[in-house]
Amino acid sequence: MKTVNISLPDSLSEQIDFLLGREEYVSKSEVVRTALRIFFTLNQNTEPIELQTFNKRPLSEIASSLQKAGNSKTEVESIVNGLAKSSIYSS
Repeated sequence: MKTVNISLPDSLSEQIDFLLGREEYVSKSEVVRTALRIFFTLNQNTEPIELQTFNKRPLSEIASSLQKAGNSKTEVESIVNGLAKSSIYSS
């Protein structure tokens, strides 16, 4: 994932802050990513992007599912370690 810095007017930043902790949003980045997905879905003549709510599951359960799906041990460890560092799991 690439990091991009953006500047927002105070009013937009305050609206994002209001959303944090509500629904599935745990960071400003997640709010902005969702808004961009919706924007691109509405402004392109392609198949719509399916937006799904992220449901937090135990990391051990995720690892087990990834292993059953045929992912290598290295891939599973990398994904689980990345999730463990993400805002939804480290908060």
